[in-house]
Amino acid sequence: MVRIFMAPVYNELGQKIPVNEQRRFFMELDKFQATLKLGQNTITRESTESSVTSKASPSFEKLVAGEADYDSDDSYCYCGWPQYFLVPRGN
Repeated sequence: MVRIFMAPVYNELGQKIPVNEQRRFFMELDKFQATLKLGQNTITRESTESSVTSKASPSFEKLVAGEADYDSDDSYCYCGWPQYFLVPRGN
């Protein structure tokens, strides 16, 4: 299981936060199954595969204006972060 987290490195005073304290601020961005080999690995993953995002729901303004259809599929709940909120790729 691969789990991706984000956490601050510095506090509000610009002081480095010790790793043991950083863990209290960790936010899970994604988790997925992957086979890893010893050493360096490169993982490529589409944002639509994320376990913590959902497709964007249409805005109220677009629904009222008739510019978007409401998906009345009760099996989809629009739970999670919208996909456009994902953090860009980094290193």
